[in-house]
Amino acid sequence: MKHRLGLGVAIAVCTAACSFLVDTSDLIVATPAASNDGDSGGGAVDGGGGAEGSATPVTVDEAGAPDAAVDASSPCATAHAFCDDFDDARQEVGKGWTRVQTATGPVDFDDVVARSAPRSLRTAVTPAKGTRNGGLWKSISTPGGKLHVELDVFVEKAAAGAKADHMIPVEIDFYPPPATYEYHGVFLSVRNNQTVIAYFAERPQGQGDTYMVEAPVTFALGTWQHVVFDYDIPARKAVATVGGATFEVDVKETPTPTTSVEVAVGAPYVHEVEGTWTSRVDNVVVDLP
Repeated sequence: MKHRLGLGVAIAVCTAACSFLVDTSDLIVATPAASNDGDSGGGAVDGGGGAEGSATPVTVDEAGAPDAAVDASSPCATAHAFCDDFDDARQEVGKGWTRVQTATGPVDFDDVVARSAPRSLRTAVTPAKGTRNGGLWKSISTPGGKLHVELDVFVEKAAAGAKADHMIPVEIDFYPPPATYEYHGVFLSVRNNQTVIAYFAERPQGQGDTYMVEAPVTFALGTWQHVVFDYDIPARKAVATVGGATFEVDVKETPTPTTSVEVAVGAPYVHEVEGTWTSRVDNVVVDLP
């Protein structure tokens, strides 16, 4: 996501309890109305969006409970299309990935906090106005028509007063985009008053607003959370699961089938950040079922 500002064409899927760490133990959200998609305007790297618009989160098993134990075994012991547990002491930041960005702050390894020992990827997010990008990006071809991504995420802020309009630890973009859009994808975003899973479609700058449909999920700060994304390209279905809550959306039709995706982790998009944040990820797995 490059700009995602002025979300004039956005559908929010929410219950009355749309607050941070939403208790969604009884959350079943009805499918929203059809889309109103129209034009309306080993070392550190140092840094300085059935019918379009449908989304169905389902019941959460246990609100707020961390669902990823510490010191789990690495999934990279078995074969995957792509896997990184960040545990190789000889590995430099970004090795095996397509690119590294450090506009949010340093991107390095954490030798203390890890889902699978001995370490995880750590992306610092310093306070700043505007939009920035940080972390790792991986481009992957999807010839078989399906994609499965899972990883563990640990987001924390240095002080209780820290805020962010968007603090996104993971985003997956699909290519090629729908007609008249620049790109589209799914993301998890920690915000000032809630955490959401969302599908978006981004128009080129100055050519209309972002289309977005989103749903709140329970996401505890300061603990590992397991995040899973599945994308059925021919069926145009994207499904995300966070802490037991599942979000499903009909992806916009594209002129040609999706041929590649870009998986971004760390802090691939942050906006209007107050206070210091840290985003850790571990055990990033990509499979092509």
